Parts: sequence; C-alpha cells; structure tokens
Amino acid sequence: MEELWKAIPGFEGYYEASNLGRIRSIDRIIYDTRGRALRFKGRVLKQERTGYKLGYLGVNLCKEGRMTRRNSHSLIAKTFLGIRPSGLDICHNDGDRTNNKVSNLRYDTPSSNSNDAVHHGKIVVGERHYRAKLTINHVRTIRLQHQEGQSTQAIASKYGVSQTAIWKIVTRRGWRHVT
Repeated sequence: MEELWKAIPGFEGYYEASNLGRIRSIDRIIYDTRGRALRFKGRVLKQERTGYKLGYLGVNLCKEGRMTRRNSHSLIAKTFLGIRPSGLDICHNDGDRTNNKVSNLRYDTPSSNSNDAVHHGKIVVGERHYRAKLTINHVRTIRLQHQEGQSTQAIASKYGVSQTAIWKIVTRRGWRHVT
C-alpha cells in the first residue's frame, strides 16, 4: 500500500498524518524573539505509549510555542475519516491499539467498541474471568430453573452464590453473552 500524507486539521503547515498510521512534522521556518529565522527540518515523529496501561500511541505536537500531547489514532482518524461525530468512539477493527492505519480505524458507538474489546479478548467475561464461580452451562440451567418457578434464594444456595448474582443472571444484567 502506498503511503499517503495529509495535513492534520488544526495543525496545517506544521504536521501531517499518514494512511499507514505515522505522524510527521513539516519543514518550516520559525522566527525567534529576536526575529531570527530558524529552519526546522521535518521528520517522522516517534510515537510513544500514552496513559496508564492503555497502550495508545501518542505524539507531542508544538504549534506557536505551545506543546500538546495527542493520541495518534485521534489525529489519523480526524485527518482521514473527518471530525468525530458526537457520541461516537474511535474503534480499532483488529483490537490492536498500536495499529493506527486508516483501514483499521472507524467511528462507532461506545457499546460496539466494548463488544469489540470482549471479542478481541481485551475484556474477559463469563467463565474465563478469574473470579467466575459459574460456567455457561450453569447459567443456562439457572435460567431454566427460574422459568420453572424456583426461587432465586433456592437457586443461589445450590450454586453457592448470592441471590443478587442469580437475579442478575435471570434478568440478563449479568452473563448477557449467554443465549
């Protein structure tokens, strides 16, 4: 795939984003406080992980003497996908937060983004969770027992869990992924 560079909105003449997920500065001349011209050679910026355990890549951008830290995926999405619609997240199709190629980014609902995280194994649910006491078969059996009229208290004592846990299962507030 050929690399295509476009100016980052809000940073035109300073920085560009690539469809392959890279950010670069532009050759430019900046005048210091004494009016002397300083030439800056453009280069591809080093992207570093940002946030506590988040793993998103970010860069430091400087415009008119002000330094700001931005997530690379936000800059690339804004450049190639347009301004993010209100209420939508930037989603990584493959679940890899460091893969910021345009083909891997999309705008979608927070719910869809969470479903992606579960699908890609970033969020562990159900019996794969380290504190799970029940299995998928237990959950199906619990729902059948409740439909047959057994009380949540009786079911809870059978499985050694709380009544609240059973209530969440039968009302589908917990274990939603089990059909």
